[in-house]
Amino acid sequence: MKTWKKIILIVVVAVAAAGGYKGYRMYTDGPENYSDQKAITVNAVSLLDDYNKSEADANKKYLDKVVAVKGEVKDVTTNQEGQMVVTLKTSDPMNSINCTMDQKDAAITQGTNVTLKGLCTGYMMDVYITRCTVVK
Repeated sequence: MKTWKKIILIVVVAVAAAGGYKGYRMYTDGPENYSDQKAITVNAVSLLDDYNKSEADANKKYLDKVVAVKGEVKDVTTNQEGQMVVTLKTSDPMNSINCTMDQKDAAITQGTNVTLKGLCTGYMMDVYITRCTVVK
């Protein structure tokens, strides 16, 4: 009877150790790099239009997917975390595409046309794309 308890204890400890190691690896590997992944290519005007027509359909197409958005830079700002945020113009002056940059050294200026690749995270009056890099 004691032998079975030892075996069960060893199995439980081994499973816990394996789970702990996997969790540690996931935590220390850092976020995924989207710059090398294949992306859905769309221009800023079409992306916002898709969301304005049907948010549910646009979410099926873009949400949590890598997108490459082409458009004219409306504004370049910095958020609370010190990350560069590039706003792309759309046909609606009240709504835009907000792209939070992963690159710290991206040379982007207002009025230029750029293509930015990142993860589409949703729509709340503006479309939000995170982890962006400049596509050359």
